[in-house]
Amino acid sequence: MNARRLFVCMATVASLILPVLVYGQTSQSALAGVVKDTTGAVLPGVTVEAASPVLIERVRSVTTDSSGLYRIVDLRPGTYTITFTLPGFNTVKVQDFDLRADFVATVNADMKVGELNETITVSGEAPLVDVQSTTKSAVYDKEVIESLPNNRQIQSLAQTIPAVVGGQNIDGPASRSLSVHGSRIAETNSAIDGMSDRRGSAGGQAVTFYMNEGSVQEVSVRTDGGDAEAQYSGVWMNAIPKEGGNQWNWSVVGLFANKDLSGSNLSDKYIAQGLTAVNGMKRTWDFNPNGGGPLVKDKLWFYGAYRNNQIEKYVADAFYSKDPLAWTFNPDTTRQAADTQVHRNYAVRLTWQASARNKVNFSYEKDRRITPLRRVAATVSPEATTYTPFYPNAITTVTWRVPVNSKLLLDTGFMRYVQDWDERRQINPAVDFGTISVTEDSTGQIYRASTVYGHNFDNPLTFRSSLAYVTGTHSYKTGFSLRVRGNGPTYNNISVNGDMNYNFLNGVPRRITLFATPIEQNNDVKSDLGLFAQDSWAMNRMTINYGVRFDYLNAAVPEQHLAAGRFVPERNFAAVKNAPNWRDVNPRLGVSYDLFGDGKTAVKATIGRYISGGSLASNVNPVNTSVNQATRAWTDLNGNYVPDCDFTNPGTNLECGPLSNLNFGKVNPTATRFDKEVLEGWGVRPYNWSVSAGIQRQLTRGTSIDIGYFRRWYGNFTVVDNQLVEPSDYDPFCITAPANDPRLPVAGKQICGFYDIKPAKNGQSQNLVRLAKHYGDQSEVYNGVDASMNWRVEGLTLFGGVSIGRTATSQCFVVDAPVIYLTPTPLVSPSTPTATNAQTPMSNCEVVPPFLKQWKGYGVYALPWGVSVSGTFQAVPQPQSGGQYTAITADYVATNAEIRPTLGRDLAAGANGTATVELLQPYSLLGGHTKQFDMRVAKLLASSGKRRVRLSLDMYNLFNSNDWQTINTRLSSSNATNRWQRPTLILQARYIQIGTQIDF
Repeated sequence: MNARRLFVCMATVASLILPVLVYGQTSQSALAGVVKDTTGAVLPGVTVEAASPVLIERVRSVTTDSSGLYRIVDLRPGTYTITFTLPGFNTVKVQDFDLRADFVATVNADMKVGELNETITVSGEAPLVDVQSTTKSAVYDKEVIESLPNNRQIQSLAQTIPAVVGGQNIDGPASRSLSVHGSRIAETNSAIDGMSDRRGSAGGQAVTFYMNEGSVQEVSVRTDGGDAEAQYSGVWMNAIPKEGGNQWNWSVVGLFANKDLSGSNLSDKYIAQGLTAVNGMKRTWDFNPNGGGPLVKDKLWFYGAYRNNQIEKYVADAFYSKDPLAWTFNPDTTRQAADTQVHRNYAVRLTWQASARNKVNFSYEKDRRITPLRRVAATVSPEATTYTPFYPNAITTVTWRVPVNSKLLLDTGFMRYVQDWDERRQINPAVDFGTISVTEDSTGQIYRASTVYGHNFDNPLTFRSSLAYVTGTHSYKTGFSLRVRGNGPTYNNISVNGDMNYNFLNGVPRRITLFATPIEQNNDVKSDLGLFAQDSWAMNRMTINYGVRFDYLNAAVPEQHLAAGRFVPERNFAAVKNAPNWRDVNPRLGVSYDLFGDGKTAVKATIGRYISGGSLASNVNPVNTSVNQATRAWTDLNGNYVPDCDFTNPGTNLECGPLSNLNFGKVNPTATRFDKEVLEGWGVRPYNWSVSAGIQRQLTRGTSIDIGYFRRWYGNFTVVDNQLVEPSDYDPFCITAPANDPRLPVAGKQICGFYDIKPAKNGQSQNLVRLAKHYGDQSEVYNGVDASMNWRVEGLTLFGGVSIGRTATSQCFVVDAPVIYLTPTPLVSPSTPTATNAQTPMSNCEVVPPFLKQWKGYGVYALPWGVSVSGTFQAVPQPQSGGQYTAITADYVATNAEIRPTLGRDLAAGANGTATVELLQPYSLLGGHTKQFDMRVAKLLASSGKRRVRLSLDMYNLFNSNDWQTINTRLSSSNATNRWQRPTLILQARYIQIGTQIDF
């Protein structure tokens, strides 16, 4: 059946039969416990009611089962009154019970025989340990969100968790390239009320949408132990939106800072490295009015928010060019470049209690975003960036919840995500279509123009529905999620100025990269389907959470037509089905044991299989399986900066060396083929197993500790095998490492184990993508331990933790060249060789790094006179890349003259060719730790009823640390151009941000 017809059918059936929101992956909050009499005997038939102003229906109720157990699920976080009633017994009422998000709170009751009208009222103390759930999550309530110094984006909150890796910009803009316990950034997800805003199968790092913080009530960040409803096992950030209420409440948040409130942390050490400017604040503001209330009391609630937010930050060692059209980069050190993010966000949410049992939510949020200098960096000058508007960029959700009775819950949810981002040529300074991009290989500096431009559009539709049957002992749940493309396939194109890029070495032309532009592609996710069934089974002190999930991904490529370009004729590509067609069965099991039966100590263990992030649709697209780019060595004999060559001749001619791939310029969609076993079948999709074991213990009334062990391993690796070459077609060579930088451990030493293809085989290519198991064993395994402590007493909240772990990899087999290429093609590894893809000897095929440690923490303290103090601290290893901690590397562009003595001939690319090699063994040179402490001091100026005025003073990087986060890894043999280990990202210098929040 056509997937869209299936989508419509399932939507119709669910709308009629399963009218419900998405329970489970939303907040996962629940109340559970056992009711006994004073002799210890269990009491069945007790009515348990949970009442709260956060519920538009006001009250949810269940009855205890034959074991005296009860469970009330799918509750919104907030303050509750829990009432236990049974004829012939006193009524027990627990008041002011604080239920947080993503938490199963145990509330037991002991009832004694008495008059019906006699009520025993106790004060509710929320437990610190969840003795039933096996998911691991951190919850940030409204108070913490408003109290901590942060950029008011949910990703920045995730960065305070010790095990989360990626970005340290608590003050923004926040990074979405996050991982946890060895996961991949494509497995990161952010969500609104449980509905993921993930783009297709690309994962969280590809999302273009940033939420309006004014519309967020709480944030739950789940890092481990996902149930069968979870598709991935990476970082899951769920924002629980505000719904309004039966009273009108409004709030206005304002923040401001500029360079006059900022210092400098440029040190003599950095100046000696050639650094003249560091990261710093230029200007930022955030204006965020929000509020809501009853349109019709107990019937229709409204909440709305507007956000005008802009962040401009100076980038270390990034400058405008004195002449943006010059062939050599000459920075204007009086004009430092700033990375800018502009957001204009509008959000509205309606909550409608259509009847006693039917609740409907509608929300619409639009984030009109512009990034004027996208990807500006120390090695990317402003004219080489893109001017990128993200518009339209909007999310619409509709959810429908029906508690049929006290045991049966039915939920349905729908999301439409429209995203369009257009990477245009720069407007300041203006770049025309004929300005060719140049990369200086000795430094990695890109200037004159961006290497590529492109326009992208995506419109995924998500539909989810579930049925839950809950008793005191069991919580059964089954459901599905379905994602398809809305409004046609996703679209993206690539354009390149002049249809080529230049590469210089020490200012001299060395290489050109030719592009088969115009390049346009469409990819279609026909069905990204997940079916799941699970149960939470409470047995005395033990709770077993077990389930199974079926994942199905069917992507396709429609017919495509590309016009002729400078280097390619007109092209027509047939449609491709099953790109891929994957089916996976993923079991999940978690066990939680209340060790002493007092609800204060839980021993937990989980194991689960998960699919890995990513889809092969783009890789399988015949536009991409054709050869869209190739390189040629270039000797600019006449100095006119124009490659005077006969491009129709693939061999050495005039100023050009031989073409690196003979398939370039041809209509050849089979230049790369995928083995059917990679694209179709059961259990062939990349996957990972995640295992954890740990203990949680409440030490005192407000203190708890959490210690856990985590292990993750990946499978179903793929490789690219060039069928026209074999290892014997490569000749070895050695490199003598430059001796001009004494920091290089191998300076002046000869390093061998590099290879160059024989000239007779140069350019021959017929790639086949296969599973790596046909060539040898490949592995990627994470092992780590986390330990953290929470401490909450009157007016004080403290959290601190440490994470120790490492990811070991092994790829000790030869496919074509007997080397390891360090930049794998997405989802396929090792990569095909290119002039710029660094190679390292096969002796480095197994990488076992040292255990890397990171410390994180935060605290909030309420002082007298309405003053509060809060802060966050991080100490994370250097450097970071792609959501992982790595080591210091030294990639070097070696010339033919350096290689020829040991190779015994010229490079296959020609006498002017180059090869990029990695000089250091993995983790032979480590960085230290980047340490940052941020602080907020707030003062409550006025408070009367709902009216409250608060001023705040944020001090980011309080101690003005200048620890680096990333550095330039390119080593040059010329002292004049050597930037190796020069910082490219440094902790932003200390600055002060002034803020206010007015509630009324």
